[in-house]
Amino acid sequence: MNAPLSNTPPIEAEPHYSFDEVVPAGIRPRHLFLLATFLIIVVAPTVFAGWLAVNFSGSLRQVTASVTVQEQSLGVLGETSRSDTLRSAVTGSGAEETAIVRQLVRSEDFYREIRDQLDLAEIWPPDRLVPFLPTRYPVDGAVERGHAFWKNMVSVNLGSRDQIIRVTVTAFDQESAEKLLLAIRNEAERRLNLARTATLTAALNEAQKRLDELIVKNDADRQALKEFRIANRTIDPQLLADLNAEFKTSIRSMLAREEITIATVGDSVGDSEGLTRRAEDRIAAISSYIADPESSEGMVATPREISDLIAKYHPLITEVELSGIALRMAELSIIHYNRELESNKVFLTSVTGGNSATIRVFPQFGPTLIVVMIGCFIVWCMVLLTFYAIRDRK
Repeated sequence: MNAPLSNTPPIEAEPHYSFDEVVPAGIRPRHLFLLATFLIIVVAPTVFAGWLAVNFSGSLRQVTASVTVQEQSLGVLGETSRSDTLRSAVTGSGAEETAIVRQLVRSEDFYREIRDQLDLAEIWPPDRLVPFLPTRYPVDGAVERGHAFWKNMVSVNLGSRDQIIRVTVTAFDQESAEKLLLAIRNEAERRLNLARTATLTAALNEAQKRLDELIVKNDADRQALKEFRIANRTIDPQLLADLNAEFKTSIRSMLAREEITIATVGDSVGDSEGLTRRAEDRIAAISSYIADPESSEGMVATPREISDLIAKYHPLITEVELSGIALRMAELSIIHYNRELESNKVFLTSVTGGNSATIRVFPQFGPTLIVVMIGCFIVWCMVLLTFYAIRDRK
């Protein structure tokens, strides 16, 4: 009898390893790659940051002034109210002039102006290095290189909510930084006032042109109204209509009196034919006039004539009134712009009052080195994880 067949696979024998076949551990190409990336990404930037921090630590001073744009308006003498004869109001300006200050300080033209006012080589001596590019202030170099150095050493930040301007100047000593900061504030104030004066002057010129045009138009409108009144011998056609209304009221009163007379004579006198006939004739004449007033004499003007006069008069008087109002508004605009030019000034005032500023030693050794080390190590770890993820997929 044959043995039953089995579906169980045969058990394979475990492989036998010999300790003689184990190769000693060595450096593979991937290890060299990771070591090279560690030296390039972590060690080299850390050493460079340490060298910068050691050589430049505490060598610079950053002076920051927090200012805001303020508008001071001093009232003009001779105003209507005595309380407004000499008034001073200080109100904060909008975000537009705040943004203008930032663009001004960072502009090349602003740098040229400050360079002409101050000797920047005394503030930033060319023989001293800074941890930026360019590392030295180019005294006789191109304006572009000097402006690039300026943008590294002078920064302007705006508060997103409070609209406070924070101007930071970096120099080798506190006195030089404060001196440069004061010059920046004065020049920014001067340029803001020049821009405002130019804007107000342009607006004043436009208002003056508009005023001259309105004077000519108002004179023409008044002349047209005057010619209308002379030609029609009336100041206002509405007065003619009012006179006609009063005349009609008087005629109706006469008609009522005649009717009352007829009724009274008929009741009191026996033979009243003669009296009533005359009254009836007057009533007939009055009724005929009321029925067709234009065919009768005695009116100031006919209704049709009055309607034609009013149709021509109303546009003329409306034009005169509108041009007169526009003329008064233009005159007020001229007065307003002249007062603004005489009294309105813009200032960059300190938020904390006075000339106080925040002073900070720069750069700092510890924080700079720690930030660079942590950042570089994180980057290297990301490279390491990416490398092994790609290797494991192969």
